Parts: sequence; C-alpha cells; structure tokens
Amino acid sequence: MIIDFNNMEANTVREFRGGTGVAHLKKFENELGKIMLGRLEPGGSVGFHTHETNSEAIYIVSGTADFIYDPDPEIKTQLENSAAARALAASPSSPNNDIAAAINETVSAGGCHYCPKGHSHTMINNGEEDIIFFAVIPEQ
Repeated sequence: MIIDFNNMEANTVREFRGGTGVAHLKKFENELGKIMLGRLEPGGSVGFHTHETNSEAIYIVSGTADFIYDPDPEIKTQLENSAAARALAASPSSPNNDIAAAINETVSAGGCHYCPKGHSHTMINNGEEDIIFFAVIPEQ
C-alpha cells in the first residue's frame, strides 16, 4: 500500500489536541492506527496527552522540536490544564515557567522521539522555523 502525501491536501488545525498555534496535517487513518506528515508553526505545540491504546514515533524531518515526556505529577497536572499549556507557548523561556523547565528532550532533524503505550508527552516548537515531522501511531 502506498500513502501518497504529495497528493494529499493538508488540514489546518488550530490548537492541535488542545495545544497552541497552528499545525498543518496530512493524515492516513484506519482501525490499525494513523500515519501523519505534519508541519507545526513556530510558537505552536501539540497538546499534552497520554497514549492509552497506542504508541507514537515522531521523526523530525526539519526544524527542532522540544518534548516534555513523562513529567513529574505536578507538571503533568499543569500540562493537563489547557490554560497552562497556552501560557507555555506564550512565554516558553520565562524563568518562572515550571512547564518550560520540564522540557526534557530536544530532537533535531534526523532524530526521532518515541512515546510508548501508557506514557505521556507534548511537542513544542520553540524555534523560529516550522517543524516538519512524520508520525506513526499504531494501535496496540
């Protein structure tokens, strides 16, 4: 089976999964999972979420992505509050921003972030260029 992202129209999604900013997504989906080619604009984030029934591998094609992966319980509670996630995007480098301090992975082009089933994460674009990413999310 071929998935031809070149001939697929991108959907523009604001506040993807409760995050901030704008993402542009080309997605194939069936009962076995999802495969996405996405672009996350500067200042955008994918909302914090837990993979209850699947896992996710995110390969960074271009740009640099910051991830918060399995944060401590206090930060997790803050991330689950969408207002806190928006504050992160508004001022990610603020020294008083506990959420920004929780960034524990930075992945550049050619690298891959993996979030296994039962784990939680968010992806943040703190850079000045778009993040182009390829994600595979198999149901388990």
